[in-house]
Amino acid sequence: MPTPVSVVPGSVLKKSDTASRIFSKHSFTPATGASLVQKTYRGYRARKLQLAVNDKLHLGYEIFVMQRRIHRRKMLRGFIQHFAYMSLFLGMIALQQGNLIPSRYELEHTMSDYISGLETTGGATIADVASADEAWTWTREALFKEVTADGGERVWLRTYNQLVGTIRIESTRVSSDSCGWRTPRAVDVYRIKNDVDTCYGDATTHTPYGPSYDPHRYNAQQVHGEWRYMVDLGVDPTFAQKRLKELQDAGFLSKATRSIKINLVVYNNALPMFCYLTISLKVMSTGTITRSISTTSVAVQHYLYDLYWLQIIIELIVFCWTCVHAYTQVAAVYFALRPRLHMSTPLTVYNGVAVLRIAFIIAIYIVWLYLVLEQSSEVDVTTEDYVDLETIASLSQWYSLLCCIALMLTLFSTLEYFEISEKLAIISKSFAVIAQELPYFFFLFFLLFVILAYTGTLLFGATLTEFHTLESSVHTCWDMMLGNYMFSQLEPAIDPDSPASRIVAVFYFYSYVVLMLFLLLNMLIAIFMDGYTTVKAKDASIQHDLLDYNMGPLLADVWNQARYAFSRSRRTAHFHLHRAKLVTSAPPPRLMLPWSETRWLRDTQLVMINRARAKESMHVLSISTFIRNLKALPTSDGEDVQMQVKQRFHKRAFKKPSNVNRPFEELSTDEYITRVDERIGRQEEKTRELLTMMRHMYQTLCEGQEVAAAEEIRSLRRQLKERGGGSADALSPSRSPSRAAAAEMGGLAEEGA
Repeated sequence: MPTPVSVVPGSVLKKSDTASRIFSKHSFTPATGASLVQKTYRGYRARKLQLAVNDKLHLGYEIFVMQRRIHRRKMLRGFIQHFAYMSLFLGMIALQQGNLIPSRYELEHTMSDYISGLETTGGATIADVASADEAWTWTREALFKEVTADGGERVWLRTYNQLVGTIRIESTRVSSDSCGWRTPRAVDVYRIKNDVDTCYGDATTHTPYGPSYDPHRYNAQQVHGEWRYMVDLGVDPTFAQKRLKELQDAGFLSKATRSIKINLVVYNNALPMFCYLTISLKVMSTGTITRSISTTSVAVQHYLYDLYWLQIIIELIVFCWTCVHAYTQVAAVYFALRPRLHMSTPLTVYNGVAVLRIAFIIAIYIVWLYLVLEQSSEVDVTTEDYVDLETIASLSQWYSLLCCIALMLTLFSTLEYFEISEKLAIISKSFAVIAQELPYFFFLFFLLFVILAYTGTLLFGATLTEFHTLESSVHTCWDMMLGNYMFSQLEPAIDPDSPASRIVAVFYFYSYVVLMLFLLLNMLIAIFMDGYTTVKAKDASIQHDLLDYNMGPLLADVWNQARYAFSRSRRTAHFHLHRAKLVTSAPPPRLMLPWSETRWLRDTQLVMINRARAKESMHVLSISTFIRNLKALPTSDGEDVQMQVKQRFHKRAFKKPSNVNRPFEELSTDEYITRVDERIGRQEEKTRELLTMMRHMYQTLCEGQEVAAAEEIRSLRRQLKERGGGSADALSPSRSPSRAAAAEMGGLAEEGA
């Protein structure tokens, strides 16, 4: 049997140490060793053919694709974490306030309707109060007739709502000479000589002022920057009526009074919940009295339900998670202010939103802690003293407001993670493009809007309630821009005997509609549409589509990363179990595991750095050169680089850019047309060659030269395989075509020509 040693090329044995490595590790006969060397060489050639080592790579493009893929996975993790955080935060608020909202609505509306429906003996309600005497009459005959009881019995409002403690009346007063216009110069030029002493002024914020001030009868206290008189009427109805009569005679509600507040607290044991109710009577400068009733419900205890333990756990998780977010944002600001650090990243608008969100959530916890600790104190529902819940009611309203703002900021932060999908990324990118033009638009919009709103106040403020203040005029102009305010509603402000008044009203209304509705509002819509169209056109480019294809589907990428993490975890667990002698089989070698995306990114960047230092081409190189550069890295010592490259680049879903030297450059329309023409020309040339060969084969078959025809058929089959067209088996040389088949083939050739 001849030895296969002579089959091995000498150049291979000289240029490689394959034979020496094989014979040094194993004891083979020359024939067996030569066969193994030959198999190794053949495997090397086959692997070299599979790797397509002559193909070109653009390292910058490869790094960009890997960075985009890593960033997309990071956005996916961030989105999942943010969604979980938002769900926990929303669940915390739902457990804290969600169960109370229906009960609060029912209790507050019940008490508000009850107070509004109280009538005097003459049938007057609080809505009919227009003077000080009517206010005293309604308070004595309507309110205190219902909220007082004889014999010290409990007072129940609407059957199940118990009045807690006494009722308090508060009065805010001013001095008789407190008009804002009274300056020395104004008094000197004042035209009316018989001036009156009394004047409507602002509430005093310095010292209490009132009728025959007596600290034993009136308790003066500064609340929210203003001084108030406070009088508790007690629970005895006879004493309360006498106290009301005394206050009326002393001028507790007079020309020096600016507001009267009647405060009472109601407790519902079925909910259980307190309701802090305030009846406010405010005296205007014209003597008109405006009425308002405000109710705020406060829970007795916030941890009374069966799921209180779940609420506490979620509150602790959200608080700890918020602290982690705060640390992350502090670190981001620190690294952004230190640009020399390797981890420095630029700050974005989402960092500002995150800081605001964290601040509001911390404020929510502070307010919530105060409410819980304050509500834990016992309240005697049979007490005869006044129960002050104003601070608690105010903090409850602030708590709801802070929760709403924090939820909106949390929802807005979700836009940061829209880059996980190209369809969602269009929305966030559109906002980024639109934000560059919106400041200029809103400057013009608000300038015109405020000026036209103030013009409406000047024209119609003295007649129409909708324009009597700048605030109400702003709301009316907004409704007018949306089409909810008609010209007919301006008719009461138009003088029928003055044509100029109607002309001004018509000009104001229709000029406002044309400017704000037809021009600016449609311009705003055009800005949004233009930004969306710009982003859509940019993302619709061929290079962008090619980049999306090379990045691969998101789910497939996540699945591959999960498989990689599972393989490494399984090998690590197997290694520790084998080390602890719990399993007998050895773990798979570390070299057989594929490199991670982070490893490939790091090594590719190191290859670029090394090639730059060697003054070689940094970006474009062949796969064989890339393998050689990877082997030269210290991190690849002992690694099977060829296997890693094969696993990475062989049979991957990847389309090369049309120009490897310039992969990010978008071709112009003329270049695309030129390339399409060239491709069509090459296709037509191949078609002509095939038709010529088919015609020649037809002539050969007709002449009976079957051997030459078989050779032509083989050549045609090879070309068909290269083109990927038609069934090549139909042209098998083992089959001798008949005259009819040859005639049919000739007809096809003639038709194709």
